Amino acid sequence: MAVRTLCICFRVSTGAKIPCAVAVDVEDRNDIPPVFVSVPEPITVNDDQKIGTIVGSMPAIDADGTAPGNVVRYEMVGRAKAQKYFQVDPDTGVIRLRDELNKDDDTEYQVDVRAFDLGDPQLSSVATLPVFVRHLLNDPNGGAEEYEAEVKNGDFNSGTFSNQIGLAFSEDNYVAHVLETSPVNTTVKAIQIVNSKKATKVNPGFKCDIVKGNIFGQFWSVVENHSCIININKQLDFENKSFHDLDVKLSSLKYFVNPLKSVTKLKIVVQDENDNPPVFVIPSYSTNSPHSDTYYGVVPVDADIDTAILQVKATDKDSGKFGMIKYRIFSPGINSVGNDKEITSYFTISEDTGIVRLQKSVKNIKNLPVTFSVEAMDNNGESNGHFNTAYARIVINTISDINRMSLVFSDASSKDVRSHSKALEELISEKTSGLIAGIERFSSRKFLTANGTVEEDPNATDVWFYVIDPKTEMILERNSTVVEASLIEADAQSELSFAASGIAKIRKLDREDLTRYQLILRAEDNGGLSTTATVNIRVTDINDNNPEFDENSLPYKFSVEEGRADTVVGVVHAVDADEGMNANITYSLPSDIPFKIHPQSGEIRTITALDYEKVKEYKFVVTAKDGAPDTRLGTASVSVKVTDVADEVPIFSDDRIDVRVPENVPDLTIATVKATDPDTRPEITYQLRQGAVELFRVDPKNGQVKTIRGLDYEKEKTHELIIGTVENDGNDVGDVVRIHTLITPVSGATENCLRSFPESIAYFTGSFSGSSAFTTTIVAFISAPSLTCTSYTGFTKRGGLVLGPGVTDTSTIACIKRKGI
Repeated sequence: MAVRTLCICFRVSTGAKIPCAVAVDVEDRNDIPPVFVSVPEPITVNDDQKIGTIVGSMPAIDADGTAPGNVVRYEMVGRAKAQKYFQVDPDTGVIRLRDELNKDDDTEYQVDVRAFDLGDPQLSSVATLPVFVRHLLNDPNGGAEEYEAEVKNGDFNSGTFSNQIGLAFSEDNYVAHVLETSPVNTTVKAIQIVNSKKATKVNPGFKCDIVKGNIFGQFWSVVENHSCIININKQLDFENKSFHDLDVKLSSLKYFVNPLKSVTKLKIVVQDENDNPPVFVIPSYSTNSPHSDTYYGVVPVDADIDTAILQVKATDKDSGKFGMIKYRIFSPGINSVGNDKEITSYFTISEDTGIVRLQKSVKNIKNLPVTFSVEAMDNNGESNGHFNTAYARIVINTISDINRMSLVFSDASSKDVRSHSKALEELISEKTSGLIAGIERFSSRKFLTANGTVEEDPNATDVWFYVIDPKTEMILERNSTVVEASLIEADAQSELSFAASGIAKIRKLDREDLTRYQLILRAEDNGGLSTTATVNIRVTDINDNNPEFDENSLPYKFSVEEGRADTVVGVVHAVDADEGMNANITYSLPSDIPFKIHPQSGEIRTITALDYEKVKEYKFVVTAKDGAPDTRLGTASVSVKVTDVADEVPIFSDDRIDVRVPENVPDLTIATVKATDPDTRPEITYQLRQGAVELFRVDPKNGQVKTIRGLDYEKEKTHELIIGTVENDGNDVGDVVRIHTLITPVSGATENCLRSFPESIAYFTGSFSGSSAFTTTIVAFISAPSLTCTSYTGFTKRGGLVLGPGVTDTSTIACIKRKGI
């Protein structure tokens, strides 16, 4: 029931309107049936679900305004078998299991639910929920039935099978995740076996085998609770293998196995754990050093604040955040300047890079060397989770000129020598019987010129180094006994320089010059006995050469005819002096040109047909790239000229020409047509396509249109001519030109005059250009403009005989006088 309020106005005798409100009650009737909220989607359930399990819900609503018309109730209707296994809550529409589904072999039920209201009359709606049952191997009766399928000659891959029969995996692919720290025998995945028929519960009569992907026996399988159970057989390690792809096969000697669903794939993803601690990468300073966990560094006494002293580095095998390392100064060691706070006042370390820098002047430090520890923490330095740590000792000495020594390389740059720093340190340690050698810096060689200035040679290098006693861990001075004997004395210094230069030189071997060396070494003792040994040295290649194009061919100049697609333009060729993959060359071109190149052969072809009239020449760069990871490139310039072919046709600029032609004049030029050909070698041949070919002709070369014989005005007053070209057979605008010819009559006197020979006398009625018309005029025609009229008494020289309206013969020269003069 609803209330509606109306406003009604009354008019009284005085004419005034009096409004009033009237409330009207509208009584609701039960005229709308319940409507289900949504169309039920099919549901699949396993046959092992317990009685009372909720299968689905089918709510409905009634749009009537008042009770009981809008109160909805539910009941099962329709097929009796569905009512045996399912029931609906009369108040909510929730559908539950009424009995165990494994008592029947059916795989599909149609659950019909009626939603009705309590109004009068009662209205209702019915909806159907499809329920599919997946039967598992859980027959409580222990019975078994045979499975029927069409099999040809014992081949289970033949015939036609349904996915719903026989023992089978329910899915083709599974994914499981397992921690790498999971103990042996941990279950990774339980793969359920489904079957649309019954099978024994006590002994399922099937087995599962891992048939692929278990090479190292990391997993084992067993059948439990009608499922294939995959367990860990050996400890997993994410760092060695982060995933395993297994094929699991189902087989049975007792029951039929559906060949379409007998093998499934299981992808086992091993999840990383923070199970590896950081490990410091300690430089191998000396084999005699008693400290295997120590970094040695030096800092000049007068060093500036923020000077980098050394860098520590730790690695962690774990992935992601677990393998991310943060560094910090942990605690002072023996002979330190004091406690943690004092240490960190002198030195600081970057938590991300591990670079130790000077934070305070070291001039006042008395106890040297300074020792302290650095901690490396994984898990990105987050201590609120599981993390691992590692520690390294730091030993720092101050250095001054009394501690510095140098090696001179007169023919090697700092860049070249720097790459051999480790070999040089090992050489110095060897020459000093196990002292710890370190290189302070590399610098270009400086020398004093004759005029007293200091110059720098970038092709020579000074290597400044120092040595530390591994027992005391103190830096040694040049005048110490061991340093003088092994490094400073002339013989020792010469021997060290020779050995050091040998290290640099052997690094400069060029495989492209000589690939192999053979050395014969001879050893002789003090008694004169000796022996020899042969050493064969093979120089291995590094990618130190760029691909190079043949200089004799550069720049490449090619030509190609227009109008040809996929046509060979030319071939470029580059060579690389390296070997193997370092010498494998691949060619490429820019992407914005109409050419392509074969990546291996260097053959260049057109992609599309070129047009000479649009682009006459292309210029671009071809790139040759070698196959090394550190790729080297070579480039060459290429120009391609497009040659013109007769692919354009002549075109007329005029499409119509109107002319007036006097009658009875043979071999008279009435018009000249002109066509143009954009080709570089234009070919134009004019032809009369249509018209009176017996009266007109066109010169095929110059396009002059002439009369063949005199035209007759009395027979035909107009002629239409169509002129074209042999090279262009089109008939559209521009392909031809139309000449509209209007014939004009000529008087008898004019006709006689025109037929006269030069210097003849004739009478005619007409006029000359620039003169008024004569009724009767004596004309003496002369043949050349250079002649005069002096031989004709009383005659005047005139030119431009008017042949008709708008038509003048400018080539006619005549001597004229009026008749009777």
